[in-house]
Amino acid sequence: MPTLTEQTRKVAQQYRQYWLRGDLVGILSILSADAEYIIFSGATQVLIKDVANYISLGLPSNQLRYIYHDDARVDGDMAFSLYSFVYQSSHTGKQSSARGCDVMTIRDGQIVCVHEYSSFAEVSKASTATVREKIALDEKRLQCMVKDIQDYFYHKQAYLSPDLQLNDVVVGTGYSRNQLSYLFNQVFEESFYSYINAARVNYFIDLIKSDMSANIADIAADSGFNSMTTFYKFFKQKTGLTPKVYIKQLANAQD
Repeated sequence: MPTLTEQTRKVAQQYRQYWLRGDLVGILSILSADAEYIIFSGATQVLIKDVANYISLGLPSNQLRYIYHDDARVDGDMAFSLYSFVYQSSHTGKQSSARGCDVMTIRDGQIVCVHEYSSFAEVSKASTATVREKIALDEKRLQCMVKDIQDYFYHKQAYLSPDLQLNDVVVGTGYSRNQLSYLFNQVFEESFYSYINAARVNYFIDLIKSDMSANIADIAADSGFNSMTTFYKFFKQKTGLTPKVYIKQLANAQD
C-alpha cells in the first residue's frame, strides 16, 4: 500500500502535468470542494467561487510559459513545487521571467490548500518587485491587467482615436496611471506613446493589404495618426521601409 508521502507525490505530479498542459478540468478534478488558494505576493485569499477563474488566468498560453525545475519535494501530506515562468509580450515579443513555489496540502487524494509564493518581477530586477507591491499588482492581477489592456486596445481598437491619452485608458479600464505606466514600461518594455503608435501601424498594414491603391495619408488618418511625421517614423521603425516601398514590395509579392 502506498505511503502517505507517495500518495501526496502522485497528486502533486498530476497537478503539475495538468498545469503544464493547460488542463483546467484536470486541475479542478484533484481539488477538494473547498480548496483554498493563498497568494503571498499580494497577501490575499482566493474565494471558492473564484478559484476556477483564478486558475484559468494563470494557465500556460502564448504569452505565459511555466518551467518546472525539479520533481515536487514531498513530506507527508505537504508538497513543495519549484518553478519559473516566462511572460512574453504578444506586442513586443520581449520576455520577463520570474520564479516561485507552490506549497500544497494534499489529503485523501485531493489538494485542500495551495500557498503560492511567486513574483512577476524580473529575476534580474529585484527592485521592481517592491514597486509592483506599492501599486497593488500581484502576479495574477498583472496577468488580468495584460488581458484587459489587450482587449481595450485590440478588440475595442482604442488606438484609432488620434487624441488618445493615458488618462483615457485610466477611465476606460479602471486601472491607475501608476499601474498602467508599470505595465507599459516593465512588461511591454515600451512607452505608452510607442505602444499605441505601433498598434496604429499594424492597423494601417492590415488596411493597405486590402487596398494597395488607397491614399497613404487617408489610411494613416483612419489608423489614428494625426501627424504624417509620426506615422512615417513609426512605420519605418516597425518595417524598416517607407510606406511606398513597403506597398511596392507587397504588390510585387502578390504578382
